[in-house]
Amino acid sequence: MRRYREQKVRSIGELKKLIDALELDEGIRLQGKSKDFKDGGFIFITKSRGKYCVNFCDKVKDKALRAYVPGGREEFHYLSRAEEVWSLVNGKFATPLKAAIY
Repeated sequence: MRRYREQKVRSIGELKKLIDALELDEGIRLQGKSKDFKDGGFIFITKSRGKYCVNFCDKVKDKALRAYVPGGREEFHYLSRAEEVWSLVNGKFATPLKAAIY
């Protein structure tokens, strides 16, 4: 059985290219830095039916998993173009960049 793999996104330039080229079966997860979401939150970027979905959500500690997971408050944005996605998320993710494509 093949295992699911994530790839680390290593730079802002790579992140912008990945947003532009995002496929329907892919997604991007970013560590957020928003004061509006618990512990800075997570940002998820996906694409469906030609539209991007950007999900901001709280980052919640799961004691059983010993890991942070998405949960709590969520906010969704639906956008048509990669440039709009970049305008929305730019400045809202942690630096240094903590992101992965899945």
